[in-house]
Amino acid sequence: MDGVPVSSPRRIVHAGEEVAVTVPPPLPAAPQPEAIALDIVYDDKDLIVIDKRPALCVHPAAGNATTLSRP
Repeated sequence: MDGVPVSSPRRIVHAGEEVAVTVPPPLPAAPQPEAIALDIVYDDKDLIVIDKRPALCVHPAAGNATTLSRP
């Protein structure tokens, strides 16, 4: 705020103040396969049906770095 770093998320912005945001460069994506035991209910040349356990993350995202990061 006006060239001074803000340390409190509760900082109130007042009219006329200049706000600058520094966005870090993105990290390169390097997806890797994971060895996950899956229960395959059905599969043929066109379709696969998997019985996914409830706690299994379906894709990594914020808070889940891998599909195995949940209990």
